[in-house]
Amino acid sequence: MVTEPHERTEQQHETLRSAMDRGYYEIPRRMTTTDLAEELGVSHQAVSERLRRGHRCLVEHGLPTPRK
Repeated sequence: MVTEPHERTEQQHETLRSAMDRGYYEIPRRMTTTDLAEELGVSHQAVSERLRRGHRCLVEHGLPTPRK
């Protein structure tokens, strides 16, 4: 459920949190999108989409707007 366009969905939050907790963002990665998908019970395409949309939300609303 989304209340505002700039807010992450619960699914996006869960996916981002799981990715962080399980080493998806580490170098080298300890987990792939396929691994996350199996753990979350969804397709790897769904995980990829949730991560991309969640990242976009974080970047759009987490970075300050440059001053001109």
